[in-house]
Amino acid sequence: MSPKSEDLLAAWGSFFVAHALSIQKIEKALSASAPLSLHEYDVLLTIERSPEQKIRYSALASASIFTKSGITRILKRLESRGFIDRIVCESDRRGAFAQLNAEGARAIKNTWEIYSEEILAILGPALTQTEAKDFEKTLGKIINEVRGTSLVQIGAKTSG
Repeated sequence: MSPKSEDLLAAWGSFFVAHALSIQKIEKALSASAPLSLHEYDVLLTIERSPEQKIRYSALASASIFTKSGITRILKRLESRGFIDRIVCESDRRGAFAQLNAEGARAIKNTWEIYSEEILAILGPALTQTEAKDFEKTLGKIINEVRGTSLVQIGAKTSG
């Protein structure tokens, strides 16, 4: 095995553990006091960032990191909790849109307050501002490589 391959595999191992531990810490904080779980937050954020803050149910699975059945369960839960509205598609009565409503927007905002604090608590002590920018750029390159397209704008500002 080449030295580069060994370094890449070591980097993956560190990334994998860092990601898992970070997600555990964030999920624990969210479950204690946020209105949304991390998965619910991700789905609502995807809807919020869609044109007119709505997206077809069928398109949501490909726009997020979840399977179609996983998205269906999360959407049913979000709808029953009053965070989204289900809108029947006029051109195709079999299809439907998930649309963010005011309650969902409040839940995103309230969850982000806790979520962002946890992110800063994890990354703040570990990275300088320059390292954070380099880290974002590197992860963006990996995302684009895995997806096979440049869906992620490297160096783009995010709000949640």
